[in-house]
Amino acid sequence: MRTKLLLITGILLFALSATAQKLPYDVSKKEVKIQRLPAFLDTPSSEVSQPVSYTPKNSGSVGELEVIPVGSTRNGFSILLPQQRCLWYDKNLDALVSTFRGNNKASVQPIFATGDDIVSSTSTDRGASWNRKLTLAATSGKIYRYPSGVFVNPTGNTNFANVLDFVGGPTSVGGIWSEYYFASQLPDGSNGNVQSFQMPASAPGLFRNGLFACEDGTVHMLGDTDDDPGTNIQNGRTIVRNGTYNPSTKTIDWMSDVVIIPTIASDADGEVFSSGATRMTWTNDGSIGYICMAGVDATGTRSAIYPIIYKSTDKGATWQKLPYFDFASLSIVSDYLRHAFTHNGQGTVAVPRFDEFDITVGADGNLNVMAGIRGHYYENNIDSIYYIFTTEHKQVFNFVYDGSQWQGYHIQRLATFEVDASTSPYKQTTTGGGGVSYDMRLHAVRSYDGKKVFALWTNTLAINADADSLDLKPDLFIWGYKIGDDHVITEMAEPACPSNFQAADAICYFMYASPIAMETTDGEEFPVTIADLESTSFNADEPCIINYVKNAIVPNDAFTKQRTAVKPNQEVVAEVSGNYPNPFSGMTQFDITLKKTMPVSLTVSTVTGQKVFSQNYGLIAAGKKETLQIDASNLKSGVYIYTITAGESKSSHKMIVK
Repeated sequence: MRTKLLLITGILLFALSATAQKLPYDVSKKEVKIQRLPAFLDTPSSEVSQPVSYTPKNSGSVGELEVIPVGSTRNGFSILLPQQRCLWYDKNLDALVSTFRGNNKASVQPIFATGDDIVSSTSTDRGASWNRKLTLAATSGKIYRYPSGVFVNPTGNTNFANVLDFVGGPTSVGGIWSEYYFASQLPDGSNGNVQSFQMPASAPGLFRNGLFACEDGTVHMLGDTDDDPGTNIQNGRTIVRNGTYNPSTKTIDWMSDVVIIPTIASDADGEVFSSGATRMTWTNDGSIGYICMAGVDATGTRSAIYPIIYKSTDKGATWQKLPYFDFASLSIVSDYLRHAFTHNGQGTVAVPRFDEFDITVGADGNLNVMAGIRGHYYENNIDSIYYIFTTEHKQVFNFVYDGSQWQGYHIQRLATFEVDASTSPYKQTTTGGGGVSYDMRLHAVRSYDGKKVFALWTNTLAINADADSLDLKPDLFIWGYKIGDDHVITEMAEPACPSNFQAADAICYFMYASPIAMETTDGEEFPVTIADLESTSFNADEPCIINYVKNAIVPNDAFTKQRTAVKPNQEVVAEVSGNYPNPFSGMTQFDITLKKTMPVSLTVSTVTGQKVFSQNYGLIAAGKKETLQIDASNLKSGVYIYTITAGESKSSHKMIVK
């Protein structure tokens, strides 16, 4: 049986030292079928979008960025993985929490707790000052690692004294990742509660992904498991834990495990392929949630690494898989991928490989997938999903799913490559464990009201030619779009680089962004933490300072470019107009022209996805424009999404009921 690669997207792959806790699979020793292609096939450097640098502003009194110490952690492995939730902002409390392992080594200040303890550092003044608290103390025989943390806030609460500091992550027992921990306490340190749970004996793994808390008092977290720890094959089993705040005990009551196992794909060897690094997002009220992993399953073409997405509308009790979508069918994607070519006498096709991704939900109820993509190719067999274009820079995209179709928008071509272990300056110098690799830390962020959606990532602004254009001095980049009150979407013409020539210039290592931004008088401020690796002389065995980057703001006037929808390259079987009048009360109508005679129906939903009514128009003849009515007399005033289904074709639009 051939050695296969464990597909892990969007995470940092690191070398394991003799003193580090071993994973059930060694992700530092991969064998990849890499075909290095001629450099002339790269996208021309002239196509690299130039970032916009500017001085952030708040109410007119804030100047450049500030870098404020949050605390120190025993080493960078505490904040290694972007799918951890290491920074969280709660709008109702206007408070922040950063989560990491402690540090008791006096060589790096501030010290607090030990490297085996979990610390929550909170701020109630928008990051200007931080209060460090021990949330989980080390226990004999157990090692707590890879923490995530949030505030779990009782419904309607605005008193910081009543919020729970909550942390969760995997536990190593006797060198095996066999448990995970959930711990919570009130801000004054009282009402501490620690719970330990067993990972399934048949599927050891790590519980550390996608932590999210909602305003209905629910909290959700994900674990990835490995069904076959003796190989580098992961079957993509995801465990979902759903909890609810208990006002009587001021703790969290946890429901039973919910296990998601995608329909996995098999090759001629009978082996299976999928990926971990799952992400999760929820609407503020907890009514809709999404889980996303990037990999290969049996529903796709088995030729690309693509998002595998599940949706829940019952607070995580059940999950429904979204239909497979071929992202190469979007012309905006295929235009930026390598073209098909011939290799070893066989025809090949370039397809998008989702190397990094994160997800969020906008005010219109649409799912947003922020993704870092590069091309790879296949030769009509599943094994060839490992052939990648190693000389191709990643392209950053925003993909939007409105419940019936996907649209894609290109953001920027990255100027540098992710840093692998062999070239990383951040090395386990003392223990000899080797270099620590890192990617571009892509995060999806939304404004509290969901009317603005952003992507944040890191990329080196000034390319170091001597280092093969690696992301060795990362800066912070921000791009986003705004949904206007008139539902017209405008986006930033270029990504902004607020760290350029400021306090955080070229030091944005291991960046974390809160999934919710902070509203200012004239824009959105982004809660961001970064790790100070330079103070350790890039020694991954030494403690490092975690800093908060204050005043990373995108003003409202940064949104200047009206968005044009990009749709799949597929036959249009129905032309559907928007409804008119709009806004309206009572009745409205729309026009439809079919290329084929087929049945037509209508469904109307709220912006959060709740279906409110449906209508069947019966069989409509081809070639003639028909005007069909929508009776909304029973609907309350507000914004709705109506979807017209003609055969297998769907078209969605927004309507406003007065």
